[in-house]
Amino acid sequence: MASFPGSQFLVALWRRDIVKARIRLVSENLSVQRQDSIWYGIDCREWFIKMVADDFHSELETIDRMIETELRR
Repeated sequence: MASFPGSQFLVALWRRDIVKARIRLVSENLSVQRQDSIWYGIDCREWFIKMVADDFHSELETIDRMIETELRR
């Protein structure tokens, strides 16, 4: 599926969404219900990445690096 046109664009979009969501989880005072909703979105995006990406573990590492970079700002 990684060779499907547009899949790399979608993976990049999902990575950015995951980064924003995970930062939001640690930086905002959210209700448990809202946290659960955000985690559900993260889980769904990670599943999509797993289905589409060539190297899922590499994608997760990229997400972790992106989070670290954002938190250093």
